[in-house]
Amino acid sequence: MKDQFSQLFKLVEILMPRFAAYLRSKEATYMNFCFKWLLILFKREFSYDDIKVLWEALWSDVVPKNFHLLIAASIFYGEMDKIMKTCEDVNQLLQYINCLSGKINVKTTLSRAAGFYQQLLEVNDQLPDDVRVTLGFIPPPPAENASCFADDSTLFFSASYGSGGNTLDASAAATSGEETRFLLDRQNSPCLEVGQDAGDVDLENQQSSSRSDINAMVMHDPFAPGASQPITFLPTPKRTHPNRGTH
Repeated sequence: MKDQFSQLFKLVEILMPRFAAYLRSKEATYMNFCFKWLLILFKREFSYDDIKVLWEALWSDVVPKNFHLLIAASIFYGEMDKIMKTCEDVNQLLQYINCLSGKINVKTTLSRAAGFYQQLLEVNDQLPDDVRVTLGFIPPPPAENASCFADDSTLFFSASYGSGGNTLDASAAATSGEETRFLLDRQNSPCLEVGQDAGDVDLENQQSSSRSDINAMVMHDPFAPGASQPITFLPTPKRTHPNRGTH
């Protein structure tokens, strides 16, 4: 989660330098005031119908890597003027973010996020390498591209599919119940086809993958043929008592 906060602030620095300067002045660069956004993927910020639209966009295999960070940046872009005028410290900023629940337009947010991605794609050769890795423009360095590693909140693993040996990087967020999700990043995922003006983006035409594709991504069976085999645990040895024998 700390890595995502850092990645989000770097995107804000590039897309909204004036807002980034404001966050520095308030010592709010850690971005932990939007913790719930990233933890449960904006579930509490939108209505039931709107969150289904947003989640379908995230899981449809149309959007690029870490698109949820661009969604967060899109929300900030729409609110930054009010935030800078009314919030004097981090506590007021946190209160303002919490009061946004139910007041965010999902279509405008997704359209603006897609526009951000297109703008960054056009200048990706001028971006810092860590930002390019975050957005999937370049592969991560070999040291970061390990087959299995974990941080505080997310477990990353790789699985091979089919005889071709194609590898997908999967990210499983360990939240409970319906908040449990699986996000798959494909190394050669298609880019968004959007115009330079984010307001002209037609999101519905970009969601070419069907809901069945989303379900296949979310409900991937690790025991299917060609998938990586699960870890086998040895049975716990039986304890013995000098008088009672084995039990």
